[in-house]
Amino acid sequence: MTAPYLNARKKIYLPCYRWVLENNLKAQLDILRDISLDVVLLDYETNADIENLTKPLSHASLIAKWVRNQW
Repeated sequence: MTAPYLNARKKIYLPCYRWVLENNLKAQLDILRDISLDVVLLDYETNADIENLTKPLSHASLIAKWVRNQW
């Protein structure tokens, strides 16, 4: 079961999430990128590891990766 979930996370969830960031939130995220040294992103989940399937992914970690050009 973990392989299909990981594949779905990589092939569906992450590309869709990135698309939203780039197409719907680009202006806001560009502002975050400009002031990123002064911003702390908080999230209920702390899992930033895409391959860790024991917890949901942290939205804050995905946004932070995009803002830092580490996606």
